[in-house]
Amino acid sequence: MLATIRGEINPRRRREPGNRLPRTLGASMAVMNGDYDLAICNDGDADRLGILDEKGAFVSPQKIIALLALYLVREKK
Repeated sequence: MLATIRGEINPRRRREPGNRLPRTLGASMAVMNGDYDLAICNDGDADRLGILDEKGAFVSPQKIIALLALYLVREKK
């Protein structure tokens, strides 16, 4: 299942998932009720990233990088 929240283009709206987490990711946290495996959230110009796991818990950018590196080493050799 795929869902988009606040997907409209609005250059005046400031969304930064890495900062002020409860306020900026609140809508994504609200829909994480077991129907989704993860939520990938970014700000308007996609220079900040926030990920929520299947339980709606925030995954830090440091852990995201470590998981991507582990995937590359294990799966892509």
